[in-house]
This record gives sequence, structure tokens and C-alpha cells, in this order.
Amino acid sequence: MKRKKNLLAILAIVVLLVSACGQQASMGYRDNVDEVRAFGSATYFYMTFEEAVAEFATDIVIAQYVGSKQFNEGLIEHEFIVYDRMLGYAPDTIFVYTEIYTSADVMGIERHIDFNPGNVVFEYGVRYILPLICIASAYLVVQDDAFVLIKDAVIVLDAPEKSTMYGEDLTLHIECMDLARYSSEETIISFVEEIIEEIEECQDDFEIIRSTLVNDIVSNSPHVLLIEVGEPLRLAEEQVITHWGLTDIYYAIVVQSIKGNAPVGSEAVIIFHADTVFSGERHIVAVHELDEGTNWFAFTSGDSLFSVDKLTDILLLVD
Repeated sequence: MKRKKNLLAILAIVVLLVSACGQQASMGYRDNVDEVRAFGSATYFYMTFEEAVAEFATDIVIAQYVGSKQFNEGLIEHEFIVYDRMLGYAPDTIFVYTEIYTSADVMGIERHIDFNPGNVVFEYGVRYILPLICIASAYLVVQDDAFVLIKDAVIVLDAPEKSTMYGEDLTLHIECMDLARYSSEETIISFVEEIIEEIEECQDDFEIIRSTLVNDIVSNSPHVLLIEVGEPLRLAEEQVITHWGLTDIYYAIVVQSIKGNAPVGSEAVIIFHADTVFSGERHIVAVHELDEGTNWFAFTSGDSLFSVDKLTDILLLVD
């Protein structure tokens, strides 16, 4: 059973192989990426491997590790070649991003877990089963085919005893299987397939538009609005987490609803790329609701901001 990519994980962020015989050095990868800045503490609610995968996984792949490199101040980018798609529609090459935290509290379990999120070590050329969340947003600075781990859960298919979750031995967090005793490749894959059968089919309200053509953006956006920018709700300089992308959030008044059903004169809260709009200006935006029935809107693509000079052309496209 498969389900489409979702935006849930990255919306929270916005609002708050080459050949196996290729040389690692030629890819610009480094064995040491400890220059990445570690953040403070994080809080996780405890879930077993089965619970977490069934709840959050949008993609599960069997993939070979290529290498890692520092992406920016706060992220490490891990590249994998996908051999098999157990769940989802991941491309042949994927990029998995980790943030480094100095520590984390894991709530909902009696014992203490010494967990440092993002401190995951992969081995070059080794195959892994990766339960992943696909992240997609018009504001991301990472690769289009971007994923994050689920509570740092990783199955090392070539050496199951090295599998981890919460920075610990994975066997401590699996209920229905003993990796130490039943560690054949076929048994592990069958175990993961049983979890996948429990994942409910779901489809997101909106998927990011990759095209840069105005016609494609307007045609595939649920709302196209002429707005007047009001006061800022939160500017980029106030962002706590900045490495996924810088954004400004403004109140705005709907001057004209070119497409969609946003009431004229109503107030909207819209997320913009940082330093692209200012109070008092008028712009056209192609957006979607962050949640049905709310007045919070996000861009449908990376090119969803248009000058009012394009109003006539966009009206013709909608007509």
C-alpha cells in the first residue's frame, strides 16, 4: 500500500549513486562533518519502531549509502541510491537531511534514553532500509527530493545488529521481532512489509508545483489572489530555525480573488520568501490553504509571487 508525499513535517518548520565503485572523494564528501552547528535540546514523544513507521512514513526504501556533506550551517545531507521502493515513489537518488541536536528528551518511556538527534553514522556502500518522511515546500533551500528520518530509525540491511533508533540498538524499540535472532534479509524485509500493510492510504491536499511557467502555476493553484500586504506577523530575523529557508509571514487583505473562494476584504496570513514583500505593497500570489477552512496560506511553488503588472495576463489564463 502506498501513500503520497505530504507537507506536514516541513510546514511545521516553515511556520515556527553514482556507481557503487565510484570514489567518495570525487563527490566532494567528507568523512568528518562535525562542523555543523549543534542546536539545543529537542523533545520527542516515544513510539516503538512499528508505531512510528506506521504513523509517519511516507516512503520506505532499500538504498545504498553514497556519502554525506555539510549542506549549510545546520544540516547534513546524506545521499543514497535507491534499489527498491517498499513504500512511496522515491526517485533513484535521494537526499536525507539530519539536524544535529546536543540532546533530546524522550517522553513516554520510563527509562532515560541518551539521544542526540541527527548523530547518525552511515557506512559507504552499505545497504539500508530507511523509513522516511518526504518533505516538500515552496520555501525549502534543500534538494527537491528531500527526506528526513523518523526518530533516527535505520535498519542496516547488510549488518542488522548495527540497526538503530533514538541512537540506541533498534532491538530495544521493536515489539514484534528480534533482530538479534532473526536477522536474515528476507525476514527483515517481510517484517517491514507487514508494517506497511498497516499504513492507511492517504493523499495530501496539495503537492508542490515544480514548474516555473506562469500558466502551470496558475492552473494548478487552488487560490490566486491579489493582495495588499499588511503588518508582519513574523520576519526572518525572528526565525529560530533558519537552515531550511528564510521566510517572512505577513497579514494581508484580499483585494481580489482571481481564483478560488477567498472573500474579498478578508484577512489572510501568508508566508513569503524573506525580503520579497513589504507592508503596503500589492502583489498577486498563487497559494493554497495550510489547513482547510483557515486563513493561513502558503505558496504553491517557488515562483508563486507575481507583480500586479501581470494582472491582465493572469486573468486571461484563469478565464
